[in-house]
Amino acid sequence: GNALKFTRRGTVVVRVMLDETDEDGDDDMASIRISISDTGIGLSEEQVSRLFQAFVQADSSATRRFGGSGLGLFICKKLVELMGGRIGVESELDSGSTFWFSLNCVRQTQDMDSNTETETLAGQALVYDTHPLARLAVRHALESWGLAVTEVGDCSSLVETAHGETKFNLIVIGVSIPQLPESRLAELLGKLQQQRPLLLLVNSIEREQLNRLLNLGADACLSKPPRRDPLRHAVLELLGVEPDETGDFIERRKTARPGMPDLRGARILLADDNEINRKLIALQLETLGIEVCNAVDGRQALEFADRHTFDLILMDLHMPELSGEQAAQSIRHGTGPNRRTPIVALTANAFSNDPQRLAGNGINECLIKPISEYRLWEAVKQWTGNKAEASGAVPEMKNRREELARELMSMLINELPQQREQFIAAFRAADWTSLRELAHKVRGSAAYCQVKELEAVMTDLESASSTTSREIIESRYRKALACIDRLLKQQRTTDNENSTSQ
Repeated sequence: GNALKFTRRGTVVVRVMLDETDEDGDDDMASIRISISDTGIGLSEEQVSRLFQAFVQADSSATRRFGGSGLGLFICKKLVELMGGRIGVESELDSGSTFWFSLNCVRQTQDMDSNTETETLAGQALVYDTHPLARLAVRHALESWGLAVTEVGDCSSLVETAHGETKFNLIVIGVSIPQLPESRLAELLGKLQQQRPLLLLVNSIEREQLNRLLNLGADACLSKPPRRDPLRHAVLELLGVEPDETGDFIERRKTARPGMPDLRGARILLADDNEINRKLIALQLETLGIEVCNAVDGRQALEFADRHTFDLILMDLHMPELSGEQAAQSIRHGTGPNRRTPIVALTANAFSNDPQRLAGNGINECLIKPISEYRLWEAVKQWTGNKAEASGAVPEMKNRREELARELMSMLINELPQQREQFIAAFRAADWTSLRELAHKVRGSAAYCQVKELEAVMTDLESASSTTSREIIESRYRKALACIDRLLKQQRTTDNENSTSQ
């Protein structure tokens, strides 16, 4: 995260290496070293000496420019040391940094033959990419499978080498769009038509674009940088080698996803002032057969809890007038029927999750939003005491998911114009509390609708409104407005297209 934050141009490289030295001479142990190198702003010797201390940042102006609490590297250091490892940094001012940590790990002892790359290939491969590190990554993979690799870094050398004396069994072409537009790429591939097969690596994950580029004349097309397994399968297929079944990708998830519990008959009180969050969680609960009582704020939640009996209460922490913690306290200290009902807090702010403080206010557990469906199931099963497994969803809820996704996105877009005006009013009045509250609310909606760009700018604005200067608040406020404007413009364009097509 820091490498990306402090590197405006250049590269960030993550390396995982097996250390050659074995200090203890223990064959059952292996030392690995993970390094993150960047070409960013770098550090002076004096800054490096203070870097891993709590609440210390290398540059006192970094908080204003980049944000941050000064705790990240301190926490990293403690975690690494708790695992018996070491952590350090090598840096030079204005010349980038390399942060690294090493860990001693127990070697794998079980038979790994079921997940090895058994095919040994032979032949010549030509690899083109303007970026040396991108070429190196592909080269390492190809050479590990037995191919001899020749590298080139410019188009003219690619064409000249491909038509030279060496007969290449495979040509790998790594390109970045728009640095090499489709028209020029088509021209380049045309010059290599007689030199097959051609594997194209492109910096895109859009399936439609990959298929379009494939039709320009390549034999296969993968997103760049390619993962090892897809790259290997593409290479094997292009070389006409039948993949060994034992080399196929193996799912490494340690535990199976939980089965859908059958909670028909259970009653849950759900309190959240954000309608989008509330609707999505309510559907996830109703899918399990649960009766959901919705409260739009803490005061309404307290009213419902005083009058009705529930098996579980889900309470957003961040609500106006009466917060989730205050509502939980009142429920515990009141005379209503839910004094001992489990209360699970919901929050989008990981730093609000202080177990001791929450427990002191009567809260049993805290879930960080956006909450995955499986995590929600697990929590509900745990606190309602119902462990039964059902074979599937409640029938009438199966078709609601896609419909709800469209509904939530529509709600988000429809709310943005009014929220934009509220942002403007709060900023003009220098009301940072209202600005922070609004950013928090929009961030939650964006997270549930998976609008990542909007979620990111709102996170930044919420953070800035709490801790930094007006200059930084204004910068992030303007980015937030620009993001809102882009989303609204995209929606107007989509609406116009739909209207025209009809």
